Amino acid sequence: MGWSMFSGKTVWLFDLDDTLYAPQTGFAKAMSLVQHQALANQLNVTVTEVKPILTGLVEQYGGAPFTGLHKTKVIDMDRFIEEGFDLNYSSLKPDLDVLAYLKVLPGRKVVFTNSPQCHAQKVLKVLGLNSVFDEADIFDVVRLNFESKPKKSAFEFVLAELAVAPENCVMIEDSLSNLKVAKDYGMTTVSVYAEGQKPPYVDIAHTDLKSFLSNVSACV
Repeated sequence: MGWSMFSGKTVWLFDLDDTLYAPQTGFAKAMSLVQHQALANQLNVTVTEVKPILTGLVEQYGGAPFTGLHKTKVIDMDRFIEEGFDLNYSSLKPDLDVLAYLKVLPGRKVVFTNSPQCHAQKVLKVLGLNSVFDEADIFDVVRLNFESKPKKSAFEFVLAELAVAPENCVMIEDSLSNLKVAKDYGMTTVSVYAEGQKPPYVDIAHTDLKSFLSNVSACV
């Protein structure tokens, strides 16, 4: 089947963090530290106590921690978004090759992220990709009413809003658990930055986004 599996696809769903930029930037790890401190301040716990709390929320409510934090109302979500995403974006740099490949990629290009839109817009601007992704095509965790990947409800919301059959979609992600759900819906799945891991529910595995886009843009 090879690269022909991408022929005729009409929607490309891109994760944001550690997908549109490389994990090697260290940005996502730095972001996590800021967020854990913001949560510790609100929950009145130490930073080391935050991770077990978040793990428990994920186990109980599914998805990403945002979902459980919203449902339990244990924090002021607006304050957390303001403080937890007050970040230094200087480690992110534009990649003109990625930009060029995305521009020629046919079809609708969508960001599907467990982060809020304010963060998504900053990342896209810093990466020079805000001309590729329209604001209306950013599906962030707030827009999804804090339902988050890999919850099926998050995928169903995006598919309904896009009015597209999952068979016409390609999901590009660093998270294997998110790709598994995408494949369950019938999407074509692409793993990037996951050390080339290729479980059965991943159609294509690449160690980086640029090499994937280089290959696929030459075939569609």
